[in-house]
Amino acid sequence: SGPVGISGDADLARRFWGDGGYGFANGISAGSRQSTIVAWVDADDLRDQSVAGLAGSDELFVTGGRFAFRHLDRTVVADVGPTPGAFRQEVGVWDGTTVQIYVDGVLRGASEAATGRSSGGGTFYVGFGTRAPWFVGVLDEVAYYDSALTPERVLQHFLADPPPGAALQASPRCRV
Repeated sequence: SGPVGISGDADLARRFWGDGGYGFANGISAGSRQSTIVAWVDADDLRDQSVAGLAGSDELFVTGGRFAFRHLDRTVVADVGPTPGAFRQEVGVWDGTTVQIYVDGVLRGASEAATGRSSGGGTFYVGFGTRAPWFVGVLDEVAYYDSALTPERVLQHFLADPPPGAALQASPRCRV
C-alpha cells in the first residue's frame, strides 16, 4: 500500500523503494497474437528502471529518462519520460504488426513488431523487470491485456481519470 492513487478513490497506489520491493501475479497467460500493458507512473527520478512486465514477453520501463515498451526482441522508446512528482500514464501495445508506446493517451513512438509470437505465460511483475533495475516511486492501476487496445481505447483509459489539467492537453474539450 502507499499514497492515494490516480483515481482518488479508496484504492491506494503502491510505493516502491527500489531493490527488493515488487508485486507479482503468477500464471498470467501471454497474449499469443496481441498484448497491452497499462500503468500510471510517478517515478521519483529519471533513472533507468522497470515499471511492469510479463516475464519473457512484454515490459514497460524507463531508459535514458524516457518511457519504453518491449515486446519480445523489439523495443520502442517514447519521446517523453516520467515527470517526477506527478502521475503519467504509460501504455505499451503490440497489435501483431507493430509495437507502440502511448503516454497520457497520445502515441509517442512505434516500431515494426518482433518476429514470432508470445507463448505460454508466466509471472507478471510490477516494480521489477529484466530490462532495467528496480522501480523507485509510485505505481497505480497497472493492468495486462492479452489483446491490443485501440488508440481510441487507450485515450479513453486516460480520460477516465487524468491527473489535474492533463485531460485538456490530451483532447480538445468544451468547458461551460
